[in-house]
Amino acid sequence: MGAALDKFLDAKYNGLAQEYKNDLKKHVAKYEMLKNVDVFVLDNSIRESTVGAVKGHTVNEKWQIYNEVKQCGFTHIIVAAFHRRSRVDDVFVQELVKSGEDVSRMFAFSEIAESRCSFSKTLCVVPFSLCKSANLKARKRARSALVHESQK
Repeated sequence: MGAALDKFLDAKYNGLAQEYKNDLKKHVAKYEMLKNVDVFVLDNSIRESTVGAVKGHTVNEKWQIYNEVKQCGFTHIIVAAFHRRSRVDDVFVQELVKSGEDVSRMFAFSEIAESRCSFSKTLCVVPFSLCKSANLKARKRARSALVHESQK
């Protein structure tokens, strides 16, 4: 009976071992695929939560974070969350522009609900923060989003 049991166990464990090897091959194939993926990282370290924050970052703290982010090699950075009211982000982005930093790969969040409205034959609604983004050059292409059919 010992030999029959050994044969049974060998067959059972060999089957389990083969299933494990097959599963492992599938997982390894996924990791191999990742070697060839072109990764895009949009760093969000500078922008802080504006909801429920007890204390916000200062401009100096944002500069410290920005310098660390640059040292990490990130090239696409969210630098602000603009709002109708002036925030520290407004000052920080103005300083970035003034200091000559390349802002072509910098982004800002926009609040859609806070808008400017102009009434004419067509209604044009442009969020304040998108206007700020365009004006401060935090995102150069944002300016093209301000063009509306009624303005052509």
